[in-house]
Amino acid sequence: MTTNELIGPPRPAASAPPTFGEMLEETLPLIGVIPMAGPPAVLLAAPWLLLVLVLVGYFALMLTVAAVLVAAAALVGLVRDFAAAPHRLVRELRGYRAPHLPARAPAARLVAGQPR
Repeated sequence: MTTNELIGPPRPAASAPPTFGEMLEETLPLIGVIPMAGPPAVLLAAPWLLLVLVLVGYFALMLTVAAVLVAAAALVGLVRDFAAAPHRLVRELRGYRAPHLPARAPAARLVAGQPR
């Protein structure tokens, strides 16, 4: 089936963009076309559509669980920060510093073959 006939008259190049109805009118005859003696496009798209509709619920559930876990982690972090704030404030106001260890002499290096 080779034909050079146009489906409709060509639009002028400087015209406004096509409306949804015009695009739909151009697309509807192409749905049942059998490309190179293969199955119609609807028969190829229907199983994929079914697969997507079956799996979309599980992906939505996984994204919801992930969002809840992120929100819970953020809430735990905020509670921890608010609980630690008084302790940090008191340490800062009192000028608390961690005790320093006294400096010791460096250890002697032992080289192989030398007596101790």
